[in-house]
Amino acid sequence: MSEEGFADTNEAFTQFTAIRDKYPLLFPAFADYVYENGRRQGLLCFHGTIPVPYHGAVFNIPVKFWFPLEFPTHRPMCYVTPTPAMIVKAGKYVDDKCKIYHPYLASWSAESQMVELIAQLIKVFSTEPPVYARTTEPASQMVMAQEPPAAQPVKPKVQSAFVRPMSAVESELAGVSAAAGSTSVDSAHHGLAQAAATVTSAGSSASPQATYKFNSVPGRPPIPSLSPTTAQQQQQQQQRIGSQPASQPESQHMTSHRNS
Repeated sequence: MSEEGFADTNEAFTQFTAIRDKYPLLFPAFADYVYENGRRQGLLCFHGTIPVPYHGAVFNIPVKFWFPLEFPTHRPMCYVTPTPAMIVKAGKYVDDKCKIYHPYLASWSAESQMVELIAQLIKVFSTEPPVYARTTEPASQMVMAQEPPAAQPVKPKVQSAFVRPMSAVESELAGVSAAAGSTSVDSAHHGLAQAAATVTSAGSSASPQATYKFNSVPGRPPIPSLSPTTAQQQQQQQQRIGSQPASQPESQHMTSHRNS
């Protein structure tokens, strides 16, 4: 590295050596510096990172220090150089153009030292970081569209072939029970008895007519009974059967015929 062109080459060389010894991640280079008026000039710079402690961790903040030919009499031009993954945070010590400001720079003199300036910058950057990382959209804000649950097929209700269909009496009683749901238990039983009295059993015309009487046991169907006419017919039939003479055994008839 050549110090040719500086106002005080010996002092400049001493300070550049101290930078390399104290902050090994800062490297010297020659490049064109563009002034605010657009003028370009080839100057020596140190670029790299400085270690900044922040909340228990150490972060490497990218910086660049430009040295005018009047250095060390004139102060250096200092900048934060954020990477594409960083965003500069303008504040008290850094503007939106990444230029660094500090009281030590404002009061720069021929006796000022670069290592002291860098130490002061590390101190203020640890409380007010000049850059922060670009962040993508937080995962908590990304809501995945949930597909609605698939509709479950409705299985048709199949009636078993072995289910006995309701008889006329059962169907009538079921209707009466449904109608009596909002009434008292006594009213429901009374309705069942009236409905049972009007229902006759299915069958041929020769079959005896059956009637039903109220069953006092709750939840039990009416009790079938024979009508008075049917009971009288059965009694007459039993009397006719009892009045007929009993037939004689065949063996006695054959014995009587031989004797004659």
